[in-house]
Amino acid sequence: MMKSDRTREKGQGGSGMITVLVVVFAASMMLALAGRIASQRSHMTGRLSDEIRAQAIAETGIGEAYAQLASDFNIRTNADAFSVTSYDGGSYEVTVMPVGDDRVAIESTGIRNDAEVTIIVDARMLPIRADVDGSPYSHSILADENIAWTGAGAFQSNSSVHANGTFKQAGSGELDAHVSSTVSVTLNGNSGVIDGDVTAPKISGKTNKITGVITETEVDYVPIPVLDFAPYYNEALAHGEVYDGNQTLASSYAPSGGVMWVNGDLHLTGPDLFHGCFVATGDIRFSGSATHTKVNEYPAFMSRDGDIKFAGSGSSQGLVYALIGSVEIVGSGTLRGSIICGGNFKKAGVSTIFDYVKSIPTAPREVASDGILVVSAWHE
Repeated sequence: MMKSDRTREKGQGGSGMITVLVVVFAASMMLALAGRIASQRSHMTGRLSDEIRAQAIAETGIGEAYAQLASDFNIRTNADAFSVTSYDGGSYEVTVMPVGDDRVAIESTGIRNDAEVTIIVDARMLPIRADVDGSPYSHSILADENIAWTGAGAFQSNSSVHANGTFKQAGSGELDAHVSSTVSVTLNGNSGVIDGDVTAPKISGKTNKITGVITETEVDYVPIPVLDFAPYYNEALAHGEVYDGNQTLASSYAPSGGVMWVNGDLHLTGPDLFHGCFVATGDIRFSGSATHTKVNEYPAFMSRDGDIKFAGSGSSQGLVYALIGSVEIVGSGTLRGSIICGGNFKKAGVSTIFDYVKSIPTAPREVASDGILVVSAWHE
């Protein structure tokens, strides 16, 4: 019996030891598992934080690219304009993909440690209000005072003519344009035709010569845009193209840098070619059979204090702008662009104005803008 009890006690002791070992092993496993879970949670928290940061970095890249494109949409085709950029402990890489002439897809990838987030934005360049009716640059001719249309010329523009003063037509000239005036429109010509709509507070004379709709109503004043002459002077000065006193150009000339500035009157004449933007503080006269072509989106001719007159059979391209003076066209010359003047506009003789072209001026060292960049879609 004694042996049997000792054997039982020995067996019980061994069983207790096994139980203790099992408990210790289980506790160790639980501690290891808890440590692993904590480590995973810490890693997941860090990963989530990096992903959030990577997304913010990618959005920053979108914002920077959008700002660049809004300032100069032409860089959409220049891959070198966008590069990998360090930001907030990570980096972003932007790729711009042109889609047609007015759309782009902006792709930005933000990276923070091992996290990587890509965002794609579709953007579109919408036309600015210079294209709509009522804008100064939507008219073939805009005069702050009166417009007199005389002679036998033909106006082929399919655009509009506006006078903040009166509009008077005489002779046999034909206008293929809409006409508006803030004061009145009078037709005195025997065979002159306005092939378009006419709108003014008062319309009188031979109104049967109007082929479009006649509307007597109040017409809004269209302000003359006040251009800054300083950038043109600075560009001319930088290239040695500022001249004091009256100047006459009788042979082909293309000013260095594209702009010629004259402190006085300027006369361009002869049968040759003039290529550039010609600015004078006084009067400008363009005569003979000369041909003028514009440079960049600079105006063709700009007078700060004087008048501008076209005579002869020459042709000109671009915006004709007289800040406070008048513009007169006689002879048989042609113009491709538009005319804005702070004084009167007069057409006489057999002159022909043709082919209205929107001519929004872009001054030297100024970035041209054809519209407003808007986001049309956002993909993540």
